[in-house]
Amino acid sequence: MPIPEGTDLNSTYTGNDIAYQFSYYFRVIKASDLIVQVQVGVAAAVTLTKDVDYTYTANNYPLLGGVVTLIDADQAWMEGLALKSNSTITLKYNLAPSQTGNISGGGTSVYLEIEKALDRLTQDLIALQDLVGDSTDTPSAFPSLVGKAGKLVRVNAAEDAFEYEGEVTEVLNAAIAAAASAAEALVSMNQAAMSAAIAAAKAVLTAADRAATVSAQGDAAASALQASQHAADAEVSKNTSTAQAVISTAQAVISTAKAAESLDSAGESLRNANLLLYTSIVDLTFADSPYQVLAADVGKLFRIDTAGGNFDFRLPTMEVIADFRVSVVKLDNTANTITISPTGADTVDGAASEDITAQTYGRTYYQNTNSDWQSDIFIDNSASITVFGTPGNVGGFDFTAVQNIAAGGQIIPSSTIQQWLDVRGNGGPQDASLTPFTSLPTEGYLIVLQGQDDTKILTIFHNNAPNGCVLKGDCYLGANDALGLVVKGDRLYEIFRSVD
Repeated sequence: MPIPEGTDLNSTYTGNDIAYQFSYYFRVIKASDLIVQVQVGVAAAVTLTKDVDYTYTANNYPLLGGVVTLIDADQAWMEGLALKSNSTITLKYNLAPSQTGNISGGGTSVYLEIEKALDRLTQDLIALQDLVGDSTDTPSAFPSLVGKAGKLVRVNAAEDAFEYEGEVTEVLNAAIAAAASAAEALVSMNQAAMSAAIAAAKAVLTAADRAATVSAQGDAAASALQASQHAADAEVSKNTSTAQAVISTAQAVISTAKAAESLDSAGESLRNANLLLYTSIVDLTFADSPYQVLAADVGKLFRIDTAGGNFDFRLPTMEVIADFRVSVVKLDNTANTITISPTGADTVDGAASEDITAQTYGRTYYQNTNSDWQSDIFIDNSASITVFGTPGNVGGFDFTAVQNIAAGGQIIPSSTIQQWLDVRGNGGPQDASLTPFTSLPTEGYLIVLQGQDDTKILTIFHNNAPNGCVLKGDCYLGANDALGLVVKGDRLYEIFRSVD
C-alpha cells in the first residue's frame, strides 16, 4: 500500500483525566519503530517502556497506524487508568533505517516483503524530510557572513531570524571597564569612609573648643543663653544629622568645598562652633570709616575702636563669594556706635542696618539667603580668640619651610594638629625612609606633604608597619604633588593624593 503524502509521523495529545488510548498514523513493522514519550508539566519528557507503561496494537496490513494503550502502575502521569490533564503524550516514528524485509522465500510472499520494505523506506524518507525541513524552513534567516569577522550573532526581536550585534572585543572591553570602575568605586568608598571618620573627630574637637570658649565668656546673660542653645543644637545635630555633619566638616577642613554649604549641612551647632575661627585679626579706628568689606576679608575679625566717632562698616554685595563670613567687635567704652550696612537692597538680620554699641560686643555675619545677612553674637575675650592657621589651633594648616630630604632621610613634623609640609629630594630624586617622620605626631593629626620640584622628586613608600605610611601604593611627590595623611594609632593612613 502506498504511504500517503503528508503522513503524520509524530502525534501529540494532551491528557484530560479520561482518555487512556491514543492513535498513531504510520506503519509499525516492529516494536522499536514506535517511541512513546510523556511530559508532566514543564518537566523533561520521559520515554515509556513497552509492556510496562503501555501496550500497542497495529492495524492489519495494508492499513496504517494503530493504538497505544496506557498501563496504570501509579506513574506520575496517570490519573487512575487515564492520562493526567497536566501531561502530554507523544507517539512518534523512530527513524532508525534498517533492512527488515526477507525476499528469499520461506513461505512468505516476496511481494509482501518488498512492499513492507518500501513502506519503511518511505516512512524513513518522510522523517528525514521533516528533519531537513526543520533546519531549512527559513534559509534566508541567517545573514551573510561576509565582512562579519569578530561579530556576535543573536536572535532578532521578532524571533524569526538571526542578526549581527557588536564586536566580541567590545563585550570584553566593556567587561574590563566595568571591573575597573568597580575597583575605582571601592577605592573611593574607602577614602570617603576615612575622610568621614576624620571629619567626625574634627567636629567633636571643634564643638569642645566652642563649648569651652563660651563657658569662659559667660558674663552676659544673652551670651549664656546662646551658649545653652548652641549646646542643645549640637546634641540634636549629633543625633539627627551626623552624616551631614561629617561630610560638611570634612569639606570645610580638608578640601576647598563651599564652607557655607558645609555649615548648613552640618547644622546650626557646627556653624556656631566655627564662629570663633578667623583667618586674621584687623584693627580699625574712626579714621578708617567708612570701611567697605572686600572679598579678600573673608573670615577676618575686625576689632574697631570708635573713640573718635561713629564707624560705618559696609558689607559686600550678597553672594560676593558663596561661603563668605566676617566678624566685627567694638573695642572702646564710648557711646559711639558701629553701624553695619548691607549693600543695595540686601538686609542684615532682616533690617536695613544694625548697630553694635557695647564694648567687647561683637557679631559674626554670614549669608543666610540670597538677600539677607544673618549674624551671631559673641563677647570678645582676647585670650580666647583663635586665629585660623596659627600653630596649636584647629582652624587651618600650619605651613613650614621647605625640607630637603636625603636618601633614606626623614621629615620633621610640625607640632600643630594640621600641618602642611613642603618637601623635596636633597640634590635630586630621593627615597625617604620607610618610616618617613622623625617622630609620630599625636593620633588624629593631619599632615599634607607637598612636593616642590620635578627634578627633586621625593618618594614616600607604602609601609604597613609601626611609624610607616599605609598608602594606595608608593607616592612620588614632584612639583605641586600632594599627599594627605592622618595619624591613627602607630601608623599614618592616606586620605587623599593629588599627583600628576
